Amino acid sequence: MSSNRVYDHRPLGSHSHPAALSSLAPGPPPLGLVGGGGALSGASGPPPANPVLGGGGGAHAARLNDLLEFVKAEFEQVSGETGALRAARDEYEAMINHHANEINAMRAIAYDLERKHHDDKRILTEENSRLSDELARLRRELDTRGPGSSTAGGATTPLPVPRPSLPSMSMEGAGPRPGSSSSVGGGERGGPPGRFGEFRREDGGYGGRDEEHLSKRPRTDDEDRYGPGAKGKAPPFSKPSTPSTLPPPGSSFSRPPSTGPGALPPLPSANASNGTTLPPISGIASPAVDGPAGEKEKDSGNGTASGGEDRAVDKFDPENVARDLKKEGSDWMTMFNPNVKRVLDVGLVHTLVHDSVVCCVRFSPDGKTLATGCNRNTTLYDTKTGAKISVFVDESVGVKADNYVRSTSFSPDGKLLATGSEDRIIRIWNIAQKRISKVFQGHKSEIYSLAFSPDGRKLVSGSGDKTARMWDMETGACLFTLPIDDVPLPDNGTVDAGVTSVVISPDGKFLAAGSLDTVVRIWDSTTGMLLDKLKGHKDSVYSVAFSPDGRFLVSGSLDRTLKMWDMNSLKVALAANGKDVPAGENTKTVCMTTLHGHKDYVLSVDISPDGAWIVSGSKDRGVQFWDPVTAKAQFMLQGHKNSVISVAVADVGGLVATVEGEAPPLAPSKLGTKQHWDEVYEREVKTFEEIGDEGEVWFGEDSAEDMVEWVVEHYEDLEEEERKSVKVLDVGSGNGDLVFRLLSAGFSSTIGIDYSPSSIALALAIAKKRGLSPSEAETTFRVADIISGAGVEGDEGEWRLVCDKGTYDAISLCGEEKEGRRLVEWYPEAVSRLLEVDGIFLITSCNWTRAELEKAFVGDHTGFEYLSHIPRGSFMFGGATGQSITTVAFLKKK
Repeated sequence: MSSNRVYDHRPLGSHSHPAALSSLAPGPPPLGLVGGGGALSGASGPPPANPVLGGGGGAHAARLNDLLEFVKAEFEQVSGETGALRAARDEYEAMINHHANEINAMRAIAYDLERKHHDDKRILTEENSRLSDELARLRRELDTRGPGSSTAGGATTPLPVPRPSLPSMSMEGAGPRPGSSSSVGGGERGGPPGRFGEFRREDGGYGGRDEEHLSKRPRTDDEDRYGPGAKGKAPPFSKPSTPSTLPPPGSSFSRPPSTGPGALPPLPSANASNGTTLPPISGIASPAVDGPAGEKEKDSGNGTASGGEDRAVDKFDPENVARDLKKEGSDWMTMFNPNVKRVLDVGLVHTLVHDSVVCCVRFSPDGKTLATGCNRNTTLYDTKTGAKISVFVDESVGVKADNYVRSTSFSPDGKLLATGSEDRIIRIWNIAQKRISKVFQGHKSEIYSLAFSPDGRKLVSGSGDKTARMWDMETGACLFTLPIDDVPLPDNGTVDAGVTSVVISPDGKFLAAGSLDTVVRIWDSTTGMLLDKLKGHKDSVYSVAFSPDGRFLVSGSLDRTLKMWDMNSLKVALAANGKDVPAGENTKTVCMTTLHGHKDYVLSVDISPDGAWIVSGSKDRGVQFWDPVTAKAQFMLQGHKNSVISVAVADVGGLVATVEGEAPPLAPSKLGTKQHWDEVYEREVKTFEEIGDEGEVWFGEDSAEDMVEWVVEHYEDLEEEERKSVKVLDVGSGNGDLVFRLLSAGFSSTIGIDYSPSSIALALAIAKKRGLSPSEAETTFRVADIISGAGVEGDEGEWRLVCDKGTYDAISLCGEEKEGRRLVEWYPEAVSRLLEVDGIFLITSCNWTRAELEKAFVGDHTGFEYLSHIPRGSFMFGGATGQSITTVAFLKKK
């Protein structure tokens, strides 16, 4: 979060008192007393002639008075100079403290970067060591085998195919604990917006890499596309190679049917004969079936089949890629991998702002509806327009208690929506009737994941109670419970084995679940028998997903990797040995490859409907699109400021939705206390009285002038007299700078309020200096606190425009609470109460982005909706795009 900095734009040396810059005032030279007769040396004028004892006393007394007056004037001048020098000293001390704070902040950043450098260096050293050991082992194995060595069965053993490594994507991020239908947790309260966009091939299709992945149906002329961020009807589709245009959601053009990764060669089938060799998958280290025993090389624990070898890592620094490999929006950016052919494009379609944190997101089967799980409700949106369709709320649940919807899932026919929440209840909603049709209960902890079977007759749920349950949709009965009770206990205590993610294979035969104990388990979805335990991840598994053709399973973990598991190898093992063989660890399902690239926890994964792309969201704030054939990323998408806790790909329309967890609130600081600002403005008042300096202009004069220009342009249709009647309130007016600018622009009904009496004292003094009468000044500025209501009694609904330049930033740093809520949470409602219907709130902030301001101020609690913003230059730092100052206007509609 940006620090709150206030800069001084005055010229160096202008703080001194004028007397300090000039020579001493003209007057008599320094005087000295001498003994005898009371004569004074150095006095101007001739000495008294022939003084007579006892005479001339009156002249001497007058002269003495003159000299005393001169000494007094000299003393006052020196006192003034001392005061000016003292003020200058205080000013310089303040500047020194300010710069010292900046240096400390830069030092902290440098320390953090150094620590991250050492961590990256350590990881790279470990990886190099591992690769060296692996290479040495492979060389020894080759030397031992010799060329053309054969197995006992006579079949030639193929050399291991190197496993590719994903280019390193340098991103750093921090975020709260995640939460979605495919990951645990939900971050802090009060969530940021969810967003979704479209991705398509450069040649106009969706998802696939090569021509064989595309539908053979030609596009028609009336299949239009939208450009990124465009509104209304898009121009006719004409140039399929243009990367800047995108098809509209919900258009007649649908994605090709699921064909899976067509470039993948055939995998071993259930009737594979002894002695055959598994053809290697192009670009993926594939295990071989070795001789009659059919013994497969097991995963070595790092995601590579034993005998696999990492390819040289292609360097990919997202922040330093060429300009033609970047695609930027207003608050998002796509960085394409220069080491692979660019075959996909992406553009932001909607940003959906919610009143609370969004925990999960899912598309309907037809891609026309998007469901988001929030606190106490599930909201449905139209993916074409972004409009809210309906909100599902269980009225039987108390409105005061938090109850976050952690997971959602549409039935295959799109008529039902299943939701799982923190209250351990699964609710089945009839979408057309907007009511609950069934309720499933039995879990003993919050429900993290839900998935329907392909025929819609069953529903599987995963919970923090270390179980997955299969439910009959018709009867509501729990068909069986799948416990995770086989976790070995370490010496230092128990292992948390909560089920984080569940999914059913496209053919309905297998049920896979990820768990906090680092293991992916696969059950028979009909009998509930455990078939295999997939080990290889080094940390909790937060998300699992089957490819549309069921050929592979993808898992995402807190160890920052994704793994692809070969489901055909499981089918081969089951066909050869039967299901009665006890489930071991990686004894049946082989790890095809491991995807490296995320710099922090992988929290959610999904797969495109043609199986050509794997999409992953991470705590590093990035979303990556992976090619499962090459194990390389096509591009990295950034736009979220916090962890991407849920991703979903639509089956139709080429849409992908992402959800971010909320950033923790700003830590309390003295900058958020009334005492601090009282002290600041007391010094400002003293400085103004001594040298006439009016004090700081928050965020600089340009930001204040931008706000005034926006106000003038917005009310440009008003006549001069009408403009004078527009009631404007500046909340947290400080020295009154913005108020004076608005008064000069013709808005004579502008008033400034501040909760610091010293601030109002400074503004009143400046107002009188600028020519306002005492009565006018006292009418223009007054002490008030809009959160407590003091000083704004009777002002509710009275103001047409309310301005805030830095006040919300300061309140964000206040740790005080009112009725269990921080004051910053009360502020949006307090501002809304002051405005009339159709009134405008104009805010400038250096701590919050436009999306964060929308999240805080837009919603039913305020009646605000987004109106516009003042465009400013953006910059990129640490993998995130942002602005130093944000100015947003909100319109009160109710």
